Amino acid sequence: MDGVIDSDIAEYWENYITDFPNTNLMIMQDCPGSTDDVANWEAGRKIKEQNITIHLPADAEIASGAVDLFLSGTSRTREAGSKIGVHSWQDGNGNEATDYPVGHEEHQGAIDYYIDMDFSQAAAEAFYYFTINIAAHDDIHWMTDEEIEEYGLLK
Repeated sequence: MDGVIDSDIAEYWENYITDFPNTNLMIMQDCPGSTDDVANWEAGRKIKEQNITIHLPADAEIASGAVDLFLSGTSRTREAGSKIGVHSWQDGNGNEATDYPVGHEEHQGAIDYYIDMDFSQAAAEAFYYFTINIAAHDDIHWMTDEEIEEYGLLK
């Protein structure tokens, strides 16, 4: 998988799995993010239902919404050198995620998605608030190996 994830991802995935029903592995290469969180989360839930393993080769770079899609893998692996980038989001009114207080309903969609990806409530909240506080929407934080382990991104 390469490129930006757009609003067609859920439909694309549905068509892909219909055409290739024995698919059990997705390799993410260069995925800088998504333009539609809701469609991305819908696709992620479908990918999880299909029990797809997702792997990052050594030269892979995934960021933002692509990290959410990566989390849909029922098994998630990466080679040394691969990069996972996270940051905050900005809504259509110019508000940064951190403009909303902890516990605000604007945060719940992502937290619910992480729970659907088998994170506990506490782990989902910890990872989500880490991502929105570590870098602004127009910046990126490349996670360290220790952070990837701490937040349980591999399994």
